[in-house]
Amino acid sequence: HQHIEGIDVLIMSGEGAAPASLPGLDESAPPAPFDPYRLSPWFQRLTAVERARAARFRHEGNAWTFVVGRVLAREALADRLGRDDGPGLPLTIGPRGKPYLDIEPRIPFNISHTVRRDAEGWSALVAVAVGQPGGGAVGVDVERIARFERATLAARYFAAGEREAVREVPRPARSEALAALWTRKEAFLKATGEGIARGLDTFEVTIDQPARLLRIDGDDPRRWSMADLEVPEGYRG
Repeated sequence: HQHIEGIDVLIMSGEGAAPASLPGLDESAPPAPFDPYRLSPWFQRLTAVERARAARFRHEGNAWTFVVGRVLAREALADRLGRDDGPGLPLTIGPRGKPYLDIEPRIPFNISHTVRRDAEGWSALVAVAVGQPGGGAVGVDVERIARFERATLAARYFAAGEREAVREVPRPARSEALAALWTRKEAFLKATGEGIARGLDTFEVTIDQPARLLRIDGDDPRRWSMADLEVPEGYRG
């Protein structure tokens, strides 16, 4: 549990073995049987609609991130509201896929997760960020650093200043630099609700410390705050 500039951030990691029934990683294979009750009592704290969605996941790691993300979000929101009925709080998905609390006062929050899965099993990380009632938009992102070992995103999509900053980073440290850059940009896009459609080159963030926005087309970066998260080794957030 971290507290950053009025925002509560809850982070949880999980791991598990690959079920014997899982047909490798062949996405074209028929869905493998998955018993969501293996996630009890977390599973029981979802709504009926969410339980049905969780039961459709074909991989336990993906189901775990969905279930844990929703439960953590409701607990944090209930705490903000001083309520003890977290499971009853109505979470709704907006037109751009961003979840929101469908009661007053509106409390901004955001959920992020990342999953690694292979023949040996899975590991995952979930982060939930919750702002103040009636407060400004909130976005959060967590990623595995290993995902960026062969990344070429910086040369294609990032702002010119960011591409130059990446080129100046020694190659052994480049994957971590890219992970830092990506999580900061993704968190901003999730806060605005615009997603990748906004364009990764329409705003610029720092690649080193401190984490902050340098430029936003059509907006003042000083209106926004940004911070890195304390996450387990091998991740950035």
